[in-house]
Amino acid sequence: MAVGQKFTGIVSVAAGSTTDLKPPTGVEATIHNIFVSGACKIKITDGTNTVEIDTYDSSIALMAYYINVTDSYWVQIENTGTSDIVVAFDGVITHES
Repeated sequence: MAVGQKFTGIVSVAAGSTTDLKPPTGVEATIHNIFVSGACKIKITDGTNTVEIDTYDSSIALMAYYINVTDSYWVQIENTGTSDIVVAFDGVITHES
């Protein structure tokens, strides 16, 4: 990964499960958009402490954010629904050590 490259992903998340939007060790990124296909909670975490920043109950949501993430501070999506959802995100790599 190099500075300026895309930081993107898409994943299926089972009901009651979570997924992490987290770059590899030594990489920093900014997440610009998060797309979800169902009910979820959007959180910021360091693995120990967690802050809920948004909750969505809709069947489809597009959230425009500018969230800086690292391997020690990242976004976590929790599927709060009763069936699988799809989560996608896009952003850019901002630093690489």
